[in-house]
Amino acid sequence: MASKGLQDLKQQVEEAARDAVAAAGAAVQQGVDQAAEAGQEAMAQAAKSTQETIDKTANQVSETVSGLGKIFDLMKRQKRARGLPSRPCCPLGLMPH
Repeated sequence: MASKGLQDLKQQVEEAARDAVAAAGAAVQQGVDQAAEAGQEAMAQAAKSTQETIDKTANQVSETVSGLGKIFDLMKRQKRARGLPSRPCCPLGLMPH
């Protein structure tokens, strides 16, 4: 009979150990899943932020180029109004005509 009691105790210990291992495995898996989800969210946020920065920079460059085009067009019109050639005879118009 003592043998039967030890056998039952052994089974109870084994079941408790299996349950503990299963619970620990589930907890580890939950932690891994949460970490993966957090990593994916961080990457999505970084991508969004980068795209917003690229869009803002592209808009600023476009506005700057447009503004420069308007300035050069205005300068060209002023030269025409004064009877000067539209292109300088040297780069940057540093030399007199």
